[in-house]
Amino acid sequence: MTRKPVALYQVETFGSALSGIKDEELEEILNRWAEDGWDIINLHAVGDNKVRVIARRVPVSPRTRRRGWP
Repeated sequence: MTRKPVALYQVETFGSALSGIKDEELEEILNRWAEDGWDIINLHAVGDNKVRVIARRVPVSPRTRRRGWP
């Protein structure tokens, strides 16, 4: 029996050793992730020009969709 994951995680680093990512570009990426159901759980600088983003998405099953807020 295969177990489905409780949550999915995504880790991505933006920028390069020569130049960082522009604020507008990062904002666009984060908004797109939010539209796809990803929640940012951590965002931090890596070196001088890089940003690492960690996001999580909880899969929605028919059972959890039917459940309302307590």
